[in-house]
Amino acid sequence: MKHIAAVLLLALGGQEINEANIKKVLEAAGAKANEDCIKLILKNVKGKKCEDIIKEGAKKLGGVVAAGAPAGAGDKKEDNKGKKDNKKEDKKKKKEEPKKEESDDDADLGGLF
Repeated sequence: MKHIAAVLLLALGGQEINEANIKKVLEAAGAKANEDCIKLILKNVKGKKCEDIIKEGAKKLGGVVAAGAPAGAGDKKEDNKGKKDNKKEDKKKKKEEPKKEESDDDADLGGLF
């Protein structure tokens, strides 16, 4: 991805897309260049405009649906059991922890911390 991003940055800047320029962009970003990857990208983008490559890729991805499990999905019984166990543990911790006295050390910070 970083090599493709370098190509796009060069295109946006109106610079020539070649191996040396891609390496310069990557080095400026603190990334390591992979010469095999650069050669493969240059082979595939030769004579093409970035806008056309993006449109072509978008068509290929048009049929791909990226979806995961909906939020909150899962076994409700297990989820409720886990909540009950957590509540029990929290109560035990509260009983075990001695109460701490609040100090006036942070009083002048306006309650930020």
